[in-house]
Amino acid sequence: MQLLRNASSVHTYWPIHKNREVDIRPALLQLFESGTQIVLPVVDGNELRHRVFLNESDLEVGVFGEMHPASGAEFEAESPAVILVPAMAVDRKGNRLGYGGGFYDRFLRRTNAVLIAPVFHEQIVDSIPVEKHDIAVNFIVSEEGAIDVSRV
Repeated sequence: MQLLRNASSVHTYWPIHKNREVDIRPALLQLFESGTQIVLPVVDGNELRHRVFLNESDLEVGVFGEMHPASGAEFEAESPAVILVPAMAVDRKGNRLGYGGGFYDRFLRRTNAVLIAPVFHEQIVDSIPVEKHDIAVNFIVSEEGAIDVSRV
């Protein structure tokens, strides 16, 4: 996706295989090798902190089984160009079903970044229940292509 290749920084997550998340690691490593700054979340109480990815050997397991940098500079959450958002399911309006902690919704409220949900096509559903604090994504990307939710 050209949007990712042009971004100076990408905030993302390291996929958790037991959650059946799309393995985006090859794309992340390719972006990293081309000079894109990769930022990963660190769960800290009820909030997310953000650290710059240095390399795979610097990753450690977090409280929910997620991988995050053990070291690396802190990153201002408001400033990434693009954020890849994990989702259990999404609808074609960009509403997403997360894992229930509200971590991402609290984080996404503070940024103007382009939001992308990488999912398997089977995770795209007709409708997701929405609450007023939920933040929708701008794009859905699956093995069948990208959906710009503003055009749906």
